[in-house]
Amino acid sequence: MKAQETATQFASELAAALGPRLNGALLYGSAARGEYVEGRSDINVLVLIDDISGASLGAASPVVRKYVRQGVHPVVVEAAEWRRATDVFAIEIADMHDAHVALRGEDPLANLEIALPILRLQAERELRGKLLQIYLALLVTEKPDEVGTILSGMMPSIVTYFRTALRLARREVPMDSVSVLRAAGELTGADVTELLPLLEAHRTGAKVTIPLSDPRIDAFNSSTETLVKFIDTFGR
Repeated sequence: MKAQETATQFASELAAALGPRLNGALLYGSAARGEYVEGRSDINVLVLIDDISGASLGAASPVVRKYVRQGVHPVVVEAAEWRRATDVFAIEIADMHDAHVALRGEDPLANLEIALPILRLQAERELRGKLLQIYLALLVTEKPDEVGTILSGMMPSIVTYFRTALRLARREVPMDSVSVLRAAGELTGADVTELLPLLEAHRTGAKVTIPLSDPRIDAFNSSTETLVKFIDTFGR
């Protein structure tokens, strides 16, 4: 897979530039799940550096600049800080646990456990914030094709929160996003019928035209609001 090859090359060149200061590199996200789409998806790589300093950033910078142009999206964290980040990046770490490829050095996920109350709180906060962004974007948008672009563009984030709902309920989390929507829709009671074409449009880059008066707007709102309610009330 080209994305994994690019990530492997990135990690190798980063190791050459940083030497022992590079603690580890991990591929995660769509490329690790097998859902990477050339030209549309990021190649997400977690990079752990022993000590983030001007010297280490300067050494890594030429490599990062080269590979950012190839779609690599590095998340650079100081190794010691990463161990203290489980209460901040619970969703991201849970996603990494489910699908990742170790590229270099130590396993940054070893012995990292996610507390469900922290996972629930982060998911509710982020999802509510994401929906506020969507509503504002729809309010200032005049063209139906722009509405479709907004909604389809948000689908990877929406799928992330449906995955989180499955994790909260300790259900199996499928690798592919379509199966995630269907399984989590059944769990939460959300009707995901109208989300599936939006997800496909994001994957293929197809244009979707949706006027604000279209019933699909109400269907999107209903499904996401049902998801918010499930996450909000889970375990209470």
